[in-house]
Amino acid sequence: MRERGSIEQRTAAVRVAFDDTFAEKPVEVRPERIAWIALRIEGVPYAIASRDTRGLVKLDRVVPIPSRASALRGVIGMRGAIVPVFDLGAVLGRRASGGMELRWAVLEGRESPIAFGFGTLEGVFQTDSSGTTVDGTRDVCHDGETVRAVIRLATIAQATRSASS
Repeated sequence: MRERGSIEQRTAAVRVAFDDTFAEKPVEVRPERIAWIALRIEGVPYAIASRDTRGLVKLDRVVPIPSRASALRGVIGMRGAIVPVFDLGAVLGRRASGGMELRWAVLEGRESPIAFGFGTLEGVFQTDSSGTTVDGTRDVCHDGETVRAVIRLATIAQATRSASS
C-alpha cells in the first residue's frame, strides 16, 4: 500500500509541475546577432562576418614583393609578423585593383595570418542569424538598404594559401 501512495504522490507532483509550465511566461529565444563588415569591390556590395576575421586593419603601407601570384600586392608588418596582403577583388575573380589603393584589410588565420585588402569600407552593421539567406548559389545578407554577397573568408583564405604554395 505504501508503494501505491508513493506512485500517486509522484504522479500528482508531475501533473502539478506540468500544469505550472503553462502558467509561466514563455522564455523568449532571441536569434543570434551577427556583426558584418560592409565593403565594396568595383561597386559590388559585399559583407564579411566579423566573427570570421582576426581583425580589420587600416593599411598604411604595403611593401611590394616579387611573386608569381598576381593577387599578392605585398606584405605588412603586424605585431612582429610579416603578413602577406592579397587584393580581395582579384582573389574573388574580379578585376585586380591595379592602381587602386588598398586602404583596408581583413585578417584571417591565427597560426599564419593572411590579409585581404580592399579600397572601400562602408561600415559595420548587424543582423540576426535569420538575416543570412541563400540566393541561388550564394549566401546573401541584407543590411537594411542593400543586399550584399557574403564572403566566406576561411574558404578564400584556404584557396589562396593552396594556390600560393
